[in-house]
Amino acid sequence: MLQRSPTYFYAAATTHALAEQLAPLDLPDEWMHEIMRRQHTSEQQQLARASFEAPDELHALLMESIRPLLPEGFDIEKHLTPRYRPWQQRIAIVPRR
Repeated sequence: MLQRSPTYFYAAATTHALAEQLAPLDLPDEWMHEIMRRQHTSEQQQLARASFEAPDELHALLMESIRPLLPEGFDIEKHLTPRYRPWQQRIAIVPRR
């Protein structure tokens, strides 16, 4: 496979703040699953909307989300900046703690 332009990466936390807040409530698993499913769906819809309404801001957010995961001085613009707008191709999720 040849990829001529890098993909967008998004550094996402491996835990979710809402899930941590709800955990002490000891909700039934079905409720917790539905709450978190709706939360994740909402976040994905917001990202998709931002790709149309504010692609430059979304680009900056995606680039800044991965900067802390790279070595100091790594040239993100040269090596990891796609030639297309966010969501014109899939966005790869990179887990972070």
